[in-house]
Amino acid sequence: MSVKIKKNYNQKSASTSSAKQADLMPELRQLLKENIALTKELEEQVQKISRWITWQRVYFWVKLVVIVIPVALGIIYLPPLFAQYFHQIKTLINTLISSYGF
Repeated sequence: MSVKIKKNYNQKSASTSSAKQADLMPELRQLLKENIALTKELEEQVQKISRWITWQRVYFWVKLVVIVIPVALGIIYLPPLFAQYFHQIKTLINTLISSYGF
């Protein structure tokens, strides 16, 4: 007898649940459509942000190269030039001192 009660209970719940499901179907479909639309919008925004981050990385390396290369070249080539100019200035000062008697 307990088996029959369970079957009746299952049949009642199945019929009420199918009625509830029928009532919820239009709402669920509308929610799914809204969810899909929002997901597509989010995906577009994520792609834009991803492109922006990629370009920021590229600009970082370009700026770094634009700054580092001149500084490196300056460190390599300027000391001999400065040494040459300081030598010329030193000889000029020595000449002035010896000719004017300072």
